[in-house]
Amino acid sequence: MNRYRRFGSAVRRKPCDRGARGDLDRRARALVNLSLAAHALGDVARAHELFRLGLAAGQEIGLVESELNALLGIAVCEAGNGHAVTAARLLGYQKASGRA
Repeated sequence: MNRYRRFGSAVRRKPCDRGARGDLDRRARALVNLSLAAHALGDVARAHELFRLGLAAGQEIGLVESELNALLGIAVCEAGNGHAVTAARLLGYQKASGRA
């Protein structure tokens, strides 16, 4: 029994490393989810701001799912504000980057 416990403690990561990444992961996902809710409620300016924060948080840790959702959300906000060219560029970037 003791040797299994000893093996498990040698393999585990430091709690601070695992916790920091988990916090960033949750923050990126939460920001994207909040922006979706803000957009659904009609607050496009707030949704746009939250999508940008979610994109930055996703890029910080390489969370591709959040990055893609944030890019798509920013494109939707830009299209809704009458910036169709910017929205098309964002969607094109998303596709060209191989992440879609």
